[in-house]
Formats: sequence, C-alpha cells, structure tokens
Amino acid sequence: MIERLTSLFKNYLWEFHCWSTQVPMDTSLEEIKRQLPAYISVDWQRPEQFGQGLLYPVTRIKGHRMKRRQYIGFVEGAYCGCTLMS
Repeated sequence: MIERLTSLFKNYLWEFHCWSTQVPMDTSLEEIKRQLPAYISVDWQRPEQFGQGLLYPVTRIKGHRMKRRQYIGFVEGAYCGCTLMS
C-alpha cells in the first residue's frame, strides 16, 4: 500500500535528471536504449542534427506534461548527456 502511495507522488522528471547525470558519457546508443527507464519514451526514429551530434527527442516522461522539449544527445554514437530546450 505504501509503495502505491509513494509512486503516485514520484517525480519522474527528477528521476530522469538523476538517471541522465549518472550515465557515463561514452555510453553507446544501444546501451542507452537498453538502460532507459520504462517511464521515459524517446523517438529514436527522428533525431535532430545539432552541430556534430544528434539529439533524440524525449516524447514522454510519466506524470509530467512536456511543456519544454527534452533531448538525449550523442556525438559520434557516444552519449553526451541530456538537454532541455524551451
């Protein structure tokens, strides 16, 4: 019962931020896809070019309204972090 109540108030945006800062910066795209938490959805089919890298749009974070665009970034196939754009 307590787990159900705490999951109702869980801040998945914060959880995503914590996850994204703990991933090693040279992690491969395939490994990120395997590690991505279930409460996150990413459009892997439509990355956006940004300088030398690719930004994959985060399309859903459970319990969060996507008012700002969020991306998972890669340069030369290696993870380089997440970004928030307004």
